[in-house]
Amino acid sequence: MTPVRQTCSMRHSVVAAGLLVSSFTVWGCGTLPVVEQVPVSDPRPLSEHLRSRQLFLDRVVSDIPRGTVIGESRRGHACVFPEDLKWYDDIKLQDGQYHREFERIVKRHNYRLLEKPTSLFERYKFSGTELVLGAKITNVKENICWGLGGWNLDQSQFRGNVRFSVHWEVFSVSRQKVLLFLDTEASAQVDDFTRAGENNYYATAFGNAVKRLLANPDFHRLVTNDLEER
Repeated sequence: MTPVRQTCSMRHSVVAAGLLVSSFTVWGCGTLPVVEQVPVSDPRPLSEHLRSRQLFLDRVVSDIPRGTVIGESRRGHACVFPEDLKWYDDIKLQDGQYHREFERIVKRHNYRLLEKPTSLFERYKFSGTELVLGAKITNVKENICWGLGGWNLDQSQFRGNVRFSVHWEVFSVSRQKVLLFLDTEASAQVDDFTRAGENNYYATAFGNAVKRLLANPDFHRLVTNDLEER
């Protein structure tokens, strides 16, 4: 083989190898670390003959220092190029998905919710028997992979997993004090690439935490019995 042909052949091999690597990076099927998942079993729905107090989720906050490394972030459908995933703010807690997930789970299990105002300028009305809940999220562990979606590589797809702790406080309106403190663990994962904005595994994990809350015997007794006179 002449030197010219040999050089051209080597160039073609390098280009082909580069295309192969690029194709694998963008379209390949790689692996992503998964944080340990918490088993979840649905609590039994309340009987139709058992009436619960009205519940109201007032706030969901986080207690995670800014810049804390919470896991790994990867890129491409091969999920390569691992980088530290850091917690920067509470954006994931501000879109209302946690409250909607709470309401969905509570209603599905036949618990009552505080009635919403009918006007934009009307406030919630409390009679005194309601229980107000607050949730604080800590100990977040997350891994995420941003797929390169479409020819413009706009990173519009993702898959990942998360696990965190939820500290619950249940506040009595009539007694103006917290009646129950409870800590739960929750997790969720999205195995297949999903469009950004869909299938939020943070919200799903929070819903799993709500299920564990409803399954707690102390919470069940507090919500279904009049314990405030005891």
